[in-house]
Parts: sequence; C-alpha cells; structure tokens
Amino acid sequence: MASFAELDLNNIVLGVYKFDNLDILNFGQEPNDQAAIHIKNIRPLSQNAVKYIQTFYSGAYRQRVATIGGSYDPVKDVFINPKHHNSWILDTNNNWIPPISYPSTLEYTSNNETYVFETTFWDENLGTFKALEIIDDPSNRNTWIWNKDTLTWSIDLN
Repeated sequence: MASFAELDLNNIVLGVYKFDNLDILNFGQEPNDQAAIHIKNIRPLSQNAVKYIQTFYSGAYRQRVATIGGSYDPVKDVFINPKHHNSWILDTNNNWIPPISYPSTLEYTSNNETYVFETTFWDENLGTFKALEIIDDPSNRNTWIWNKDTLTWSIDLN
C-alpha cells in the first residue's frame, strides 16, 4: 500500500490515505511529485487541503510516517508529530521535548521512607513533571511534583 498525507497551506497534515501500489507503480519507489499529483486525480483534495505528499510507515523516507495534526517541513523533508504542549521545543532530531530535562529518578526518600513513582506526566501550567506513587490502594495515592531547580520530588499539596 502507498500512503499519502493531505496537507493544508501551512503544511499541517489533515489526513493520511492509503492507495493500492498499482496506483503509483509507474512513478517508481521513491517519493516524487508526479505520484502525488496522480493521487490527487484519484482522490480530490478536501476543502482546506492544497497538496498530497507521500509518507512511509517504514520511516524509510521523511523520517517518520505522517500523523493527523502533525506537520511537514519541506526544508528538512520530514514529517513532525503534533506538538502536545505549547512549551515544548523541537530538537535536532525533529522530536518535541520538554523545556527541562526528564526527572533523573522515580524515587524519593525522606526520613527513611522511600516513595516510588509509576507514572510521570507533564503539567503545562507548572512547567514541570508530576508523578503518581506506587501504592497498594491507588485511590489513596499522592501526586508529586518534580522540582527542576533542586532535581528532587515534593508532594503536591493542591
């Protein structure tokens, strides 16, 4: 199957569609504009779309497969996944990363008691990570906040 991403004027991926390989057999194995133009004749562009561009589930071209809501960078010739947090930045490998480093530990020890965390997640309002404790009674577990300055965890009192 051949896959094509439908892009808007800002190179945002509106949809990803699969076509039979026979539809583009005459255009070769590598991505090219002629195959994308041919696909437009098979499936006309939707209302806000301006073009198709080929995407590959193998990641053999354009670094990764296109995803709806993601984008295409025509200068780098890569697809970029959607940005889920406004504060995150694009690294040199075209991945969204947080503006601070990931927590270096998923444990916190105080007064000879060790707390172990199972899940970390980003809190955009605080600009840091939060974590949930691993305990026997999940309904009674605490949320912890990663202190990016001291590189330690503290209990979320809110």
